[in-house]
Amino acid sequence: MSDSSSTGSVDVLLIGNVTRDLVEPPNLTPYRLGGTVTFAAAVAARLGRRPTVITYASSDTDFSALPPETDLHLLPSAETTTFANIYTPHGRVQYCFTPAPRIVAADLTPAMRNPRIALMGPIADEVAPDVAAFFSDDTLVAAVPQGWMRRWDSKGRVRSKPWDNAAEDPTETRCARLVAGRY
Repeated sequence: MSDSSSTGSVDVLLIGNVTRDLVEPPNLTPYRLGGTVTFAAAVAARLGRRPTVITYASSDTDFSALPPETDLHLLPSAETTTFANIYTPHGRVQYCFTPAPRIVAADLTPAMRNPRIALMGPIADEVAPDVAAFFSDDTLVAAVPQGWMRRWDSKGRVRSKPWDNAAEDPTETRCARLVAGRY
């Protein structure tokens, strides 16, 4: 992985926590690296962009699935957000375990204020609303809001929820693009 301090300004900034997607739940290993920022980094790299990922995760997380040109800014966490996806004849049942901390604007460095593109990709409500207001007016700000529309119970069972205060959230008013889909 590269270091943006040696390559110049940030090109594509991807904000959100990576995940450990369990391959054989409930077994906690093996897992695949997942999360919106992981997949967005792969797409950005294939398009010839320089992805920078800012995420909370434990230091023992295997980041080898990220493209080698990814500049990884790892914020220290005791845990990496872990998901179990169980597929049934009636659809997917999802569980969220050990959510990592929330990313707030204070976690971003001054060098991250003016990327060409900033994509907020929460997977477990971990990107705070103040992040959207952090960027300069020259930055194209986009979001994949799925993580702002998830909740989970004490056993980790994930269900959908409305995007809390979406109309007043600076994320919605600052974003040039919101990417939504059905999962």
